[in-house]
Amino acid sequence: MLAGYGVAFTVTIAGIMTGFALSEQAEEKALAIQAEAIEDVENVAKLQDSVLRVVFHSQSILNQLDASEEASVEQFQVKLANFVEEVRTFQRSWEDFRESDEFAEGEGEAEADELAGVTENEAAIAADILQAHEASVHDYLQQVDQLFRQGDLSVLTPEQIPIAQTTLMDLKQSDFIRELDRFLEKTTALAAATEEEQLEATAVLRQASVTQRRLTVGSIVLSGMMGLLLMRMLSRAILRPLREITQVTQKSAQTANFDLQVSVKSRDEVGVLGQNFNVYMQFVRQLLAQQKTTNQELQTALEDLHRTQAQMVQGEKMSSLGQLVAGVAHEINNPVNFIHGNLTHVQEYAQDLLGLLQMYRHHYPQPAAEIQAAAEAMELDFIQDDLPKTLSSMKLGTSRIREIVLSLRNFSRLDESEIKPVNLHQGLDSTLVILNHRLKAGAARPPIQVIREYGALPLVECYAGLLNQVFMNLLSNAVDALDEGMKARSLQARQGNSGQITLRTSLIKDEWVQIEIADNGPGISSDIQSRIFDPFFTTKGLGKGTGMGLSISHQIVTEKHHGQLECCSTVGQGTEFVIRLPLRQNSFDD
Repeated sequence: MLAGYGVAFTVTIAGIMTGFALSEQAEEKALAIQAEAIEDVENVAKLQDSVLRVVFHSQSILNQLDASEEASVEQFQVKLANFVEEVRTFQRSWEDFRESDEFAEGEGEAEADELAGVTENEAAIAADILQAHEASVHDYLQQVDQLFRQGDLSVLTPEQIPIAQTTLMDLKQSDFIRELDRFLEKTTALAAATEEEQLEATAVLRQASVTQRRLTVGSIVLSGMMGLLLMRMLSRAILRPLREITQVTQKSAQTANFDLQVSVKSRDEVGVLGQNFNVYMQFVRQLLAQQKTTNQELQTALEDLHRTQAQMVQGEKMSSLGQLVAGVAHEINNPVNFIHGNLTHVQEYAQDLLGLLQMYRHHYPQPAAEIQAAAEAMELDFIQDDLPKTLSSMKLGTSRIREIVLSLRNFSRLDESEIKPVNLHQGLDSTLVILNHRLKAGAARPPIQVIREYGALPLVECYAGLLNQVFMNLLSNAVDALDEGMKARSLQARQGNSGQITLRTSLIKDEWVQIEIADNGPGISSDIQSRIFDPFFTTKGLGKGTGMGLSISHQIVTEKHHGQLECCSTVGQGTEFVIRLPLRQNSFDD
């Protein structure tokens, strides 16, 4: 097989190289002739141009012969210097023309046959120019040399100017000037002959390019035909095994079955290809199995990473919230305690002042007119009656603030990292205080009732801050469920069926405590109940939930406290979450 391909490749390269060699030889020859023709055209053009410039400057100088003013003398000298410079240029052009190889005698015999007639014509015209005008040109240049011998022509003395004028008159009457028309006619004929030579060279160059393309195309066609012949001969040995490999590949891709193999019937290149293909299929099968295992591990790692990240973010948020709440509670507590503590003294002072005022009015029932007017203006009777009430209301308000501050301080223990004995009822009550604004009546529903059915619980060893986070998540979800349930009811049904949250605590076998948080909301369907503890699962709208609240709560209860968190719900009746915690955690330490 390789030998057959080698023969086809060799024939192709040989044909192309032969075509290029022949065409390049003809092209180089035509380019050389074309370059010589261009050079001849340029030489003839320079010769004609220099002759015409000499005649022009000579005539321009003769027009100044009768000038006698100083300015005319200066112009005469300038024009004379220009004339001499043009004569020198003409002399150089004439020498180039005489020494040109193209016009040398006998050179026409060395050119190609197709250009022989043109070259001989050019040589004849050049020889005629040299024979007819070389003597007159020589005499003309000698006369100009006599003018050069006078020195610097741009600064002639008054005595030298007449001599120069006489020399110029003689130059005008020279044989070369009289033969000028014939000289120009012959050089024009020579220029036409060289241009014709250039055109012929261009045609030969174009023919060489055509020949090159024909040879190239012919060699390619020939090699293609030989290649087709070889391919036809080798198709049975190559195409059939390749077709089998292609079919196996397509079937494997369509069915994802990488156990397929191709039959190997030879030991040549095709047989080696089949063996390598079978090895490759086996390798792919092993690679896919490894990839499947790796993808499963990566998916698990990714889920753990997302869960850990969400827990870290949530924990940081709750820690920041705890610090903020603790700071606010501390800042509020000091002034509130100051006010609350002084209100008792203010009440005593007010009672003493009111008693003294009453005694004064008893002994002096008829005060002065000015005092009587002031008492009426300030409504003294109303003040006597309302001041005790106002002080009592203020004391009640400061007591309420102190209770809220205490709840905030209890709830703010989110950053505590140690297990401590904790009163769970305080944690529940503190969480309710934080959520009190959500329990109040709104425009679309009546207030939510909270029913406490607390049992006698001892202190429970736990992470207080983390359990408060669990209470917050469960109670917030209960309020959300009640709000959603109210939206589905009519206004009359809302007023007759208020939302209700029930908190129950109990002791189980003196070893466990149980906390139940139940609501009378719309409930949760069974298919959703199986997923509520999954990370990032939420039924709330976009921007209302992250799906991590119940997942984190489940982890806190089960992993941090070795407890249990269960959900029991019936659609249309409500939902209940049950938390079970051991009284002591030291029995679970490793």
